[in-house]
Amino acid sequence: MLRAQSGYPFTVGFAAEYHLADDGLTVTMTATNLGSQPAPVGMGAHPYLTTVGADGATVRADDVELTVPAATRLETDDRSIPTGARAVAGEPFDFRRPRLVGSLALDTCYTDLDRDPDGRARVRLGTPGGGSVTVWMDETWRYVQVFTGDTLGPQERRRRIAVEPLTCPANAFNSGDGLRVLEPAASVGGTWGIHPTRA
Repeated sequence: MLRAQSGYPFTVGFAAEYHLADDGLTVTMTATNLGSQPAPVGMGAHPYLTTVGADGATVRADDVELTVPAATRLETDDRSIPTGARAVAGEPFDFRRPRLVGSLALDTCYTDLDRDPDGRARVRLGTPGGGSVTVWMDETWRYVQVFTGDTLGPQERRRRIAVEPLTCPANAFNSGDGLRVLEPAASVGGTWGIHPTRA
């Protein structure tokens, strides 16, 4: 539970249910307004994914084949606050078709996600000759942040990639982008998951 406090005078209950099965991990997250006034709410998850090559060794971000089914990315200022939206077509940030990350540094929020007939958007990380891992998200999650870890310490930098389902981007409480406002006792929830595939 997040209790009312300075800067966020709302009381919101959060729940996360995890289900692990042969086909991977499924996570259902729910937010409920426990207060007496409308409450702005955003949710996100931050899984870091390690990819493994055919030889069983961890593959650095440079050698990961990435697919992000998104037509738009958010541009940001030097504080990582979104300043506008930009089409990815023709840019190095376009991963609508699978390709290697290479030396590109990603700390990028994507939106306008293409979805499969089941309503899910799927971000895939693969390795040549190895397996792959897919992060899928239902229609609750309209944004996804991809982070190659370039700002981390030397031992962690570019060793794994974060794929973060988001209901709204950074600074949504100010911009209103993707923000949900819950009436008292109302809830919002969504499901995402991780599906590994062996080579």
